[in-house]
Amino acid sequence: MLHFYIAPWSVWKEPHGDTSAPRYNLFRHSHWFELQNGLILISGEFDDGPHGREKQSQWHAHPEVARLPHPIHEASVPLVDLHSKPEWAHKQYKPVHHDALKAGLKIEDSRTVWDVHERAKAIHPLVRLEERY
Repeated sequence: MLHFYIAPWSVWKEPHGDTSAPRYNLFRHSHWFELQNGLILISGEFDDGPHGREKQSQWHAHPEVARLPHPIHEASVPLVDLHSKPEWAHKQYKPVHHDALKAGLKIEDSRTVWDVHERAKAIHPLVRLEERY
């Protein structure tokens, strides 16, 4: 399943681990576009199985990578809650991510991950949560 992330372009292309491969190689596939201030919105998914979960953990562990809500289990969470409520701190979504998302997609605080999906695919048709939507 595809998920949304916000990260600096520099993190996206930097080498990871003991390899010289760019960090974006952790994904099975992904697409992105620039928001503002060097931040990008990424739609991507990881391989299934233990190897994919390890890559996902490496990506999530980076302190500058923000995760948007899960499109099924957290679909109704307002974006503003990600940086304003302590129970979402593990998503690493900071005001800088929120401001870039609001400016890049012209989206309000009360909107959800599916609103991001609708606005993002209008800008770049491959930056989305699911192919069928």
